[in-house]
Amino acid sequence: MWSQPQGGPPGYARDGTVPRSPELSAAPPSVDPVDTIWVSEWQFGCCGDLFGVGDEVVLDLAEEREPSGFEDLLGADVAATVRFSEDHHEVEDSPSPTLLRVARLRAVFVARAPREGGDPREHHVVPGTTVLVDVDRLERGLADHDGLRHEGWLIDADLAGDMGMKG
Repeated sequence: MWSQPQGGPPGYARDGTVPRSPELSAAPPSVDPVDTIWVSEWQFGCCGDLFGVGDEVVLDLAEEREPSGFEDLLGADVAATVRFSEDHHEVEDSPSPTLLRVARLRAVFVARAPREGGDPREHHVVPGTTVLVDVDRLERGLADHDGLRHEGWLIDADLAGDMGMKG
């Protein structure tokens, strides 16, 4: 990542002072500043501050060790871009509070159904049904989209780095 104040609340350095230049766009040209983050629908279903494109936010991110796990949901090409998952309910191991600027938000919708010959109570992603819809803001309780169920969001973001707020 690039140089950015570490620790403290958003916009503050570890010593509690406000840095003179908290620009998130200061990434060196050799670094691609955009990372893709997966957010499950249930993570923001009950709580969490909602945000939109262009907002600076702190999210608890865990590095995705196996982005291929998203292939059924997102397809291989999109799944390969997922670098982090957001987890403010501490389901993942050691999520790190990370300051970021939201560059793009996409709502993910998919059809689910029981597998042929499988347990009719277990609904799985129906291959080829995923639809990504660009949205301006993350919202709770998104309605179905053309009969597809809302599964979560993909956030493309400029990361400022781990703020070291846990530990």
